[in-house]
Amino acid sequence: MRRGITVLLLLVAATDSLASTECPRHALEVPVLDPGGWADRCFTAVNGRRPDPERPVESDSALKDLDLDGVAERLEIRGVGNAAKSIYVFEPLEQGFRYLGAFNAHPTFDVARNASGVPVISYSHRLGSEEHVLVRYRCDGTRFVRAES
Repeated sequence: MRRGITVLLLLVAATDSLASTECPRHALEVPVLDPGGWADRCFTAVNGRRPDPERPVESDSALKDLDLDGVAERLEIRGVGNAAKSIYVFEPLEQGFRYLGAFNAHPTFDVARNASGVPVISYSHRLGSEEHVLVRYRCDGTRFVRAES
């Protein structure tokens, strides 16, 4: 039993160090025990500070079914202002979560199947006062990639 605890502690340390230095955009096989804390460390690595509790728009969590399989994924949403934010995606496991990757989008994005039946994440990205572009992502199994419009 003690050996299992040591291995688990090493896994936690590995995911913590990854989040604090790299904030990978691709999926990881190592379970993440605290997705919120992990995403906060990613925010800190990018912004040089932790999310401010006085600014609730900097840190949020949500559940949304991104692959349209009937099971919601956990989203940890981090960023400043009202623009696109980093959205870190986690799939629940028996113990902890599997990190599926990240993408940048406004948190009000939609998910729908494209003509081929593949789930696609879409949001309208504001370029200026009167100009918008439709941005789409799909998960290729290891990361979220821009999909053709």
